[in-house]
Amino acid sequence: MANITQGEKRSLEEFLQMGGGYVLDFSNRTFQEFVFESTGLNIDEESVGGSGSKANRLRHFWRNQPDHIVGKLLKDLVEHRHNGAPLKEKCQKIADRLLESAPLPPARRYYVARAQPGRLTLQGIYRKLQHLYLFFRDRDYFKETGITKLSLPEAIKHKAALSLSFEMFPVTKWPTHDVTEDHVFEALEFLYDHISRPGKLVDMTTETGFNYTDYGGYDERAGRAEFRKEVNAFLADYKSGFELTKDGIILALGADGLQHILDAKIVPYDEANVDSKVRNAIIKWRDRHLSLEEKKAAIRELADVFEWLKKTKGLSKILDRKDDSAIFELANNFALRHHNPDQKTNYDRVIWYSWMFHFYLATYHAAIRLLIKHEQESAKR
Repeated sequence: MANITQGEKRSLEEFLQMGGGYVLDFSNRTFQEFVFESTGLNIDEESVGGSGSKANRLRHFWRNQPDHIVGKLLKDLVEHRHNGAPLKEKCQKIADRLLESAPLPPARRYYVARAQPGRLTLQGIYRKLQHLYLFFRDRDYFKETGITKLSLPEAIKHKAALSLSFEMFPVTKWPTHDVTEDHVFEALEFLYDHISRPGKLVDMTTETGFNYTDYGGYDERAGRAEFRKEVNAFLADYKSGFELTKDGIILALGADGLQHILDAKIVPYDEANVDSKVRNAIIKWRDRHLSLEEKKAAIRELADVFEWLKKTKGLSKILDRKDDSAIFELANNFALRHHNPDQKTNYDRVIWYSWMFHFYLATYHAAIRLLIKHEQESAKR
């Protein structure tokens, strides 16, 4: 769902002349063609644009597409209308803000990184952290906190010491005993929280009449996106691979060939009973300090989601009886939920817990989409 406020929606609807179900001067055919050329999506398909008038389909699109896709379409719609000021400028700013969430292309991986994945040592990622810090510091990406080439304020040093388990400044001169995986990851998360991209330089004047030049503002979202891109390029080559998420948390990557299951979109269905529980299970699973018992708990959380779906949402309506049975036999017969002497316990938990978690997660992604489709078809009858 695009992050658009009610006030912004009113401005967009007025600018796009959506009264009476219209969108600017488009016919049904030209509107479909315009949206497809802009986003590659067919707004006439119900899953993309719902149904009804052009205006209703556009509203449905806003509600169901991610920020950067909606931003791309809005940008093109703003450019399509040649008049409409001053709303045009306001709508352009809305489109630009939404476009900032577009995923950046991954940083290029050079020959050794491609040929020898997982090669980085602890000392290696500490050196990467040092260069990363200097790279962004020298471009004033930490200036909003007061950090520049010439300045390292006491305030930010005290804040880091209070927030973290060690004193991270100066970043380039840690004593040997401080160079640990936890400290490197803590430092990366702290820097992510305090980075912002400087805007354009503008002329300013103090109250006493002194003229100087400084940045007109700072863009936190853009700065964080650039920082993540660089960080994730080298975190992927440390041990089995890690990544810095948009929430500023470093988590383990999925096993080769399985990461796409962990990264797949959580389709909105039931936030309290399904969506949030699946997200929490994934975050728990990706914790690099996860014990076997905690892995078991993450698997159990996914199994409990299926239990809830079976009892309240008619899971059996979209699954074959054998498939339905297999889901619950796995949890009940491998000592995941219940405790009885007939359960299987003589298996390698490290290997099988990984298989069980990814089995449940992949099945969830299929089952929830089938449930949504079934409910939509039932509503039409």
